[in-house]
Amino acid sequence: TWLAVGYLDGQVELWDVAVRGRVKLVQGPCGAPAHVAFSPNGDVFAATMAGGVVKAQNVTTGAELLLSDGSRVIRDLSYSRDGELVTVLGSSPGAVQVRKAADGTLVMNYPLPSGHDQHFNNARLSPDKRRLYVSSGAFREPKLQCVSVPDAALLWEIPIGQIEGSENERGRDHGFSAMDLSPDG
Repeated sequence: TWLAVGYLDGQVELWDVAVRGRVKLVQGPCGAPAHVAFSPNGDVFAATMAGGVVKAQNVTTGAELLLSDGSRVIRDLSYSRDGELVTVLGSSPGAVQVRKAADGTLVMNYPLPSGHDQHFNNARLSPDKRRLYVSSGAFREPKLQCVSVPDAALLWEIPIGQIEGSENERGRDHGFSAMDLSPDG
């Protein structure tokens, strides 16, 4: 059993749970929060690197594959349930990229609304990979969007609304910080 660990300072490590120890320092501190995600079969994990780079690494062979080489800060990273696609959500400018996990080919680029590219954003693919669910706008106008893949057409959008008990009137609505999709999609 493997554990990929990403730190707030950008450091990424690979741990072997059975021996309770780190087996590899994938990247040292780089100044941007690290994100990691394992493919469903557990053979490969993707990790954010310095400069907005996303690489996939085979845990057995150590072979690396460049998935995305943008200059954006990555906010979220996830695999499709079958491991065929990877979603990479970045900011400045904010967009979600859907890429083929096998070679990094761009399948779709979906721009986030202006001002919605900071902090707590998530993107998840439906099990059939035909829809992308995107949460955005924490601290401002939180919303959930459903987007068609691969044409990036907005299918629907709903406001999530102010979180009960928040201090939105003082700019302190902490909003949502995570999202996932059930296996039935």
